Amino acid sequence: MERTGDFVRREPVKTVAVAIGAGLILKVLPPRLVARPLTTLAVQLLPPTLIGFGLLKVLELCCHEDSVAEFLPSVGVS
Repeated sequence: MERTGDFVRREPVKTVAVAIGAGLILKVLPPRLVARPLTTLAVQLLPPTLIGFGLLKVLELCCHEDSVAEFLPSVGVS
C-alpha cells in the first residue's frame, strides 16, 4: 500500500490515465466478459496457493523457528 501511495505521488498523470482507462474498459465491456477470465484465473491459482500455505504451516509446526528462518529467509515465521 505504501508503494502505491509513492507511485501516485511520483506519477499523478499516469495514475489518472490508468484509472480512466480501467473505468472505460469496465464501462464498455460487458460484466461477464470481465468476470469470467478473472474467475477462471482465481480458480486456477487457488489450489497451488493453498498447497503453498499448507507447506509453510507444516514447516512452521514441525521445525524450529531458527531452521525455518534459515530455509526460507524471506518468510517471516512467528
